[in-house]
Amino acid sequence: MLVTLTGARRSGGGGCDDDNDNSHSSSTSGGFPGGSTDGGSGDDFDIDMPTIEPPTFEPPTYDPATEPAIAPSETIDDPDALDEVDITSCDYDENTQELYSDLTVTNSASSGSYNYTITVKVEQTEGGVTNGNVLATDMVTLNSLTAGSSQNVTSKSYYPLQEYTTFECSVTAATKYPSS
Repeated sequence: MLVTLTGARRSGGGGCDDDNDNSHSSSTSGGFPGGSTDGGSGDDFDIDMPTIEPPTFEPPTYDPATEPAIAPSETIDDPDALDEVDITSCDYDENTQELYSDLTVTNSASSGSYNYTITVKVEQTEGGVTNGNVLATDMVTLNSLTAGSSQNVTSKSYYPLQEYTTFECSVTAATKYPSS
């Protein structure tokens, strides 16, 4: 927004009005941003500032129920893939405004190297029970995890919290497929 102000000031210090005494009165209501400023009648400029609200940001969401994970055609339908993923922490980083989950993935296969695709959901809780409000979802991948080994990976989702919020993290989907 470009605002151009023009005016004149007499050497006596009066404003643009014809009031020749040196007294000034002004009033301010609200504030900027979020309010308006009324300059009053005896000041140099009478300008009404518009109320400006800060922009809102809605982070993108991913719903695995309606948007299935994309995986290679050789995906193994392995119900144990979910059992191979453990959430070791679920927290919020105030500096980056990210919800994050630290995961440990363990390849329980006796041989072979596998790639993993994991979907994590962060859901708001009330009284220790999820209330259906999904704050974020994230999909993470882990490549070439050898048989019998474990690796840590972190899921992160930008979500600026405006107030104290409790939440829990869960793995909603996990697939694994052989590494090439």
